[in-house]
Amino acid sequence: MDGARDFKTLEQKCFALGMALAAQIFESVLTCLDEELARTRDRTLRNKGIGERTIQTVFGEVTIKRRRYREEIRVDGKLKKGAYRYLLDEALGLPPDDRVSPGLTEALVEGAVEEPFRQVVERREEAGLPTPSHSTVHSLARKLGEMVAREQEEQRRALFEDWEGLPREKKRAEHKSRGRLPHCS
Repeated sequence: MDGARDFKTLEQKCFALGMALAAQIFESVLTCLDEELARTRDRTLRNKGIGERTIQTVFGEVTIKRRRYREEIRVDGKLKKGAYRYLLDEALGLPPDDRVSPGLTEALVEGAVEEPFRQVVERREEAGLPTPSHSTVHSLARKLGEMVAREQEEQRRALFEDWEGLPREKKRAEHKSRGRLPHCS
């Protein structure tokens, strides 16, 4: 290990090597999954070549090479073509616009709950961990916060709608069982 003259430097170099190896293994696993999906796909899906996608993961940048498909069906003698699809992305639940893996997103947002975005980035860089920019961390935290707020609003509405559908007597009984009686006109 070139330049590894002390324990800390050797430790950092081995850690970086381990992360690079993990990224290579991950790429290989994804390639195997894509090959399996190709073998078991619906035959109306036509292979239209290989598409690349780079994603930041917990062990660094990973470039995914996966097959792109297009559905082609004959209807009344005419070839009808559907939208392009990436079966690997669909199987893994990976949204088309995401450039940061779910695992890295989780780690970054957890850090952003405790400290400012720039500090999250600085701490991860100091530790030798893969890290996007502080603006990406901010964007991920905002996106996740909006998603949680939507889910909470949906739950609140469902609960309110359930409550509104109950007859007055049932509402009174519910309040009595909790030790309070609402004002009912």
